[in-house]
Amino acid sequence: MRGILYLPYVNPVGEEAVDDPSLCQQSGQLIDRLAERITHRGWTTPALLLLGLVRPFSFIASQGLLLFQPLSGLLNIDSTVAGYADLFADRSNVDRLASRLERPRSSHKEGE
Repeated sequence: MRGILYLPYVNPVGEEAVDDPSLCQQSGQLIDRLAERITHRGWTTPALLLLGLVRPFSFIASQGLLLFQPLSGLLNIDSTVAGYADLFADRSNVDRLASRLERPRSSHKEGE
């Protein structure tokens, strides 16, 4: 059933969209942190459904996050919003988050 809800994006070039390793590492950390929060709260299935539905609009959603960034300064989450806006500007990161959420929970805690 997941195949119906989530269609993975295949980059026709076969390369990462970001060439800078530090940016890849930063986006990987954001993806891991967000996936951990989602799985901890038990929202994995709704999150996968939502990611599958909004995947084509991820760039628009990232621009919406930037639009509301001044408001997020009041809540002291300004840097987090900017990071997520950069993260969701690239559709491959949405796919990376979805694949991270699809992993079994036991593989999330291999280091523990």
